Amino acid sequence: MQLPDRWVENCATLLRAFNEKGVEYLLIGSMAKSHYRSQPHVNDMDLMINCTQETQIRVLSVLRENLNYLYRDDPEKLTKPCKRLLLFDGSVDVLTPPAQGFNFDTARSRSTEGMVYDIRVPIASMCDLEVLDSLGAGTRERY
Repeated sequence: MQLPDRWVENCATLLRAFNEKGVEYLLIGSMAKSHYRSQPHVNDMDLMINCTQETQIRVLSVLRENLNYLYRDDPEKLTKPCKRLLLFDGSVDVLTPPAQGFNFDTARSRSTEGMVYDIRVPIASMCDLEVLDSLGAGTRERY
């Protein structure tokens, strides 16, 4: 599938900035699944962040400094489970982990490293992707 150049550029900017700022995140969703098996993914990218105070500070820095995005909601939501931030007209979801049944640190330790748009990214394990699917990780409150 051919993706729009601007979308790829936006995603690459976000991934590079997350890496540079040390944001704890995992690639999840269909893009992550396509790393393990041949499966098409749509024009969306799902990233799960660790919902800690440190990650909150780093994500807000990326939004402000790298994406010129003004975050208008309560920043504390970035430290709460089951939250969702939509970027780039909703084509990128930045999610916090589910409240129960999933541990970000454990998932991060099981993740593999892959390349997305020539950028190294941590990709959730297939087992953790299945757990997230069963927990309905994509059905989050927007913030």
